Amino acid sequence: MSGDDMLGDVRTKSWKQPVINLLSSPLAFAVAATGLGEWLLYTNHVGFALWGHLVALFACLVAPLVSDDDAFAARSFILVPLFRLVNLGMPVFVEVTLYWLPLVYGSLFPSIYVLAVAGDTPDLRWNFRRGIALLPPSVVAGAIAGQVEYGLLKPTALVTSLTPTNLVLVGAVMFGFVALGEELIFRGLVQPTLSDRLGLWPGVVVTNLLFGAMHSAYPSPTTIGFVTLLGVLFSLTYEATDSLLVPTTIHGTANVFLFAIVPLYGPLFPTP
Repeated sequence: MSGDDMLGDVRTKSWKQPVINLLSSPLAFAVAATGLGEWLLYTNHVGFALWGHLVALFACLVAPLVSDDDAFAARSFILVPLFRLVNLGMPVFVEVTLYWLPLVYGSLFPSIYVLAVAGDTPDLRWNFRRGIALLPPSVVAGAIAGQVEYGLLKPTALVTSLTPTNLVLVGAVMFGFVALGEELIFRGLVQPTLSDRLGLWPGVVVTNLLFGAMHSAYPSPTTIGFVTLLGVLFSLTYEATDSLLVPTTIHGTANVFLFAIVPLYGPLFPTP
């Protein structure tokens, strides 16, 4: 075999092997069940969606018993169907969405903590020095992303006015619960374990397909697609900076602009 043929063979195997790993893994059933659950939710079949995520939850419990290779990934991935089950099953204690979000996300933090401190779980990479240095461009990127997403979604503001108290409240919820919770789950835990199982790029792709799918409450495929691409940006910044602070800042800023600043004060720049 010539050198060129050998190189071509290696390249073919390099992209095929992660796909084979995923499809031959019991964890693939959990991923598929989660995707099906989100599709059912998108088509307003909420009851069936709950069953889809329950099946995914149990598949994550069974996967490590079938294959030792799936142990790390399954324990991290279990947070995804668990998040949706908590989200859909949480009783409505308060009518105001801004007060309800901390109940949903906050209830997941104990599970996130247990996984994060486990000795065989990849370490969360914070690199505070680099993350703090990149705060200004992260805020700018988040503001732009929030406005673009607003142009697609047009949500109602979560507050009636942006008083200092409301600004602190929105910021605390969007940064401290929503952005931090989702980044810990998807970028901090799911992405590294899937990348370890499948390879970096397949892990990033699967993670963000799931991240986009978990926004199935959004009304259009275009918006879900944008969120998926935004998730890829979060993943790339995490890998490039080794700091979870960077994607969390972009994510939190985007949500503050999406659900408060742009709806109340208008766009920063013209959008189609």
